[in-house]
Amino acid sequence: MKNIRTFRQLFVRIVIRPIFPLLQFIVVSFGVYRCFPREKFLLGKLIVPLEEAKQYLKEQGFFSNRIALILQGQVLSMRKLDPEKPDWQYHVRIFCDGEVRGHYEMTPEDHSLTHMESTNTVDREKELRAMVSEIT
Repeated sequence: MKNIRTFRQLFVRIVIRPIFPLLQFIVVSFGVYRCFPREKFLLGKLIVPLEEAKQYLKEQGFFSNRIALILQGQVLSMRKLDPEKPDWQYHVRIFCDGEVRGHYEMTPEDHSLTHMESTNTVDREKELRAMVSEIT
């Protein structure tokens, strides 16, 4: 299990990660959770096809994470762990209208409750814009 540093991460990977999409579907379907609006950190508009953007983000070190809320209109969600603070991540989302948005936040594996509160997102516009400069 690549990049597992703590017991909490192991628990999330083995127990939560496989069932998260189903749990999210159930919670949204029964109205317990309502879709959040898009995050406020707009990075630009997509200027390449979606598949090309996905490949570019992979080359920049981004990868998909099953433990991520799906926002309305979202077509891609990828994250990149901060090499200096691996319990923090850069999170980029692309929407059906071509908007590219992103933020910097604690990882759900390391800070599950804080992550769910959505109060730990940080604007790292300069760094994120540099990471997505070839696709926006």
